[in-house]
Amino acid sequence: MKKPDEPIESIFKSVFYDEALSDYNYNGFCNSRRTKKRAMKSYAIFTNCLLEAWTQYGVTAAQIRSMLGKIVRNLHGRKRFRRYRDRVREQKISESRKRGKPSPALLFPLTESKAVIKLEESVRTDPNTRRKYIKFLRRIKSPRNSVVDTFCKICTDDAIFRHFSWASQKASHPHMQRESLQKFLIFTDCMLEAWSSHGITKEDITMSMASIVKRIYVRNNVRNFRAKSSHKQFMGHPY
Repeated sequence: MKKPDEPIESIFKSVFYDEALSDYNYNGFCNSRRTKKRAMKSYAIFTNCLLEAWTQYGVTAAQIRSMLGKIVRNLHGRKRFRRYRDRVREQKISESRKRGKPSPALLFPLTESKAVIKLEESVRTDPNTRRKYIKFLRRIKSPRNSVVDTFCKICTDDAIFRHFSWASQKASHPHMQRESLQKFLIFTDCMLEAWSSHGITKEDITMSMASIVKRIYVRNNVRNFRAKSSHKQFMGHPY
């Protein structure tokens, strides 16, 4: 799994997502009494197994310890940034409401499904938000750019994956039901109004959005498959 010149941090990230490590740090110590952490140093999968697998590449126990500390610091740094970003978003929303404007703060690209739903609701109820959103769409796309290439400036994969589909589909279980984006003005009428001057038609938007959603699911399914394959290799095969 590990190549001789490949950093051990990148290998580790291919096995564990941030969410899987949120309750861990190296020593298990935590400044907050409300949040207890599990000590990585007590887990063989983080110590002895890594050392045995990577000794042939010159990796030492000290390097693994340093790597785990760096990974945990970076993980918590990303977590703090997400919290800061959310606080800024909520602050802007609060300030907008105090001014008597119910419009949400338009921070793009949208990273969560609830932000997509919130924007859609506001576009439907507040003409000011609709105007601002259409103005944003006009700004981010030139006539030469395609809808597919532009979409990453509106939403990330995480905002769409597992939450939405393009066409309505009946799921086998209620909790797996995905909301159809065909019903969203922000991905249909607003795009048409913003980009019709580029020669974009309603049919173009329909075809582009269907392709975009399909690509999002393909990318994430491939990523999840690779993660599972890496995990199986890590757990069941010699290196």
